[in-house]
Amino acid sequence: MNLAGTRAAEGFARRSFTAHDVRRMVENGIRDAKERTELVEGEFVILEPKVYDHDLIKNYLNAVIIRSAPTDLMVGVAVSVQFTDRTILEPDLIVFDKQTLVRSDADFCHFERYNPLLVIEISVSSLRYDSGLKAGLYARYGVPELWVVDASERIARVHLGPKG
Repeated sequence: MNLAGTRAAEGFARRSFTAHDVRRMVENGIRDAKERTELVEGEFVILEPKVYDHDLIKNYLNAVIIRSAPTDLMVGVAVSVQFTDRTILEPDLIVFDKQTLVRSDADFCHFERYNPLLVIEISVSSLRYDSGLKAGLYARYGVPELWVVDASERIARVHLGPKG
C-alpha cells in the first residue's frame, strides 16, 4: 500500500496521537493495520517498503540469533513495540527475555519490567533515521544495545545504550 505523505508544517501546531488513538483508527477502518508506519512522539512516520537486501539480512540474522540464544530469550520479527503512550516503534528484530513481554493497555507489545536486550534495525534507505532519531529514542527508553545494519554496505554499527 502506498501512503500519501506530507512534510511537517514547521512552526505550526500539529495534533499528537497516542497508542490508543492508533488502535481506535485501526478498529474503525481509518488506518490499515498493515500500513508501514511508526508513531514517534505522537507523530506518524511513514516507513519505506522492505526490499530484497533488507529481508535477506533480517532472515539470516533471525536464524543465527535463534540458534544461539538461550531458551529464556525470544526473538521477535517486525514487532510493534509501545515504548510510551506516544511512541510505537517496529524494530526489524528484537531480542528479549520471555518473562518481560506484556500486552499494553492499547493492545501492543510492551516491556513492563525490563527493556529488550537487543534491537536490530536493517537500513536500506532509512540509515539516517535508524542511526539518528531512532537510536536516540532506543537509548532514551533504556535499550542497552542497538545494531543498525547498513544493508547496502553490509556494515553493522553497534550502539551501546545507557547502563543502569
